Amino acid sequence: MRRGTPLLTVMALLTAAGGPVALALDPLGPPKAGPAAGQFQIGADILYGAADVDTHGDYSSRVFQNRVLQPDQSVSGPASPFRYKNQRTSKLYANLGYGILRNWEAFLRVGGADHGVADQGVSNGSRLAVGGGTKATFYETGNWSFGGILQLSWAGWEDGYQAESDTISNEHSVTEGQAALGACYQFSPHFSLYGGPFATFYKGTSEMKITRVLGTTLTIGETSQDTDMDAWFGGYLGLGIQIHEKATAAIEFQYTPDAYAVAANIAYRFGK
Repeated sequence: MRRGTPLLTVMALLTAAGGPVALALDPLGPPKAGPAAGQFQIGADILYGAADVDTHGDYSSRVFQNRVLQPDQSVSGPASPFRYKNQRTSKLYANLGYGILRNWEAFLRVGGADHGVADQGVSNGSRLAVGGGTKATFYETGNWSFGGILQLSWAGWEDGYQAESDTISNEHSVTEGQAALGACYQFSPHFSLYGGPFATFYKGTSEMKITRVLGTTLTIGETSQDTDMDAWFGGYLGLGIQIHEKATAAIEFQYTPDAYAVAANIAYRFGK
């Protein structure tokens, strides 16, 4: 058996099964506090977009004959870095906000997220996404308001499958955050424009394993993969809509050199 053959086979299957982790950007909304002091707000946030991500990591392949490790056929080392282009992103959150002060809001998000690997027979598994953050209004004058947003989210899931002699399992997680500044301009009683710059942080990890049994030969291949993006800064622009006294909606576009997204939200406030 040639030394490189088991490793190349294992790595090809791992790449097909796992793919890149790409869940960049989260909905922002208007850069100002929403609910008044003591008010609760419930709503839904949705996002769809795409990202270019860079991956790098390590691999190992161990070969056993009759349960005895074969050092001459077992290899390990750094995986070749690669850039995945235009990986899809989709997210859906339930959002709970609370007005701490008149110009200060805190919020929590719970929902689901999906990354853009084409259907290859991999089970969906769990794609739990949670997050939270805060919004504040810094200054208001006339039809203008100025504020900021700070938010953080995490998503994690497992997937895998069995095919003939191979058992493949993957564990993924993504941590990301955004810090945004911006302005809102109320150009009519029901509509406003908002936007500004933001900084973004993104870190994805994947742990992938394949076990292959062929007769008395057992091959175990593992990769540890990190995913990130080069771009740290971007901008956003949105339209805010006052549906009625206690209900609002918004739709926005976000852009960085590595990612873009369209997001929307709707919210209803409780309390006086």
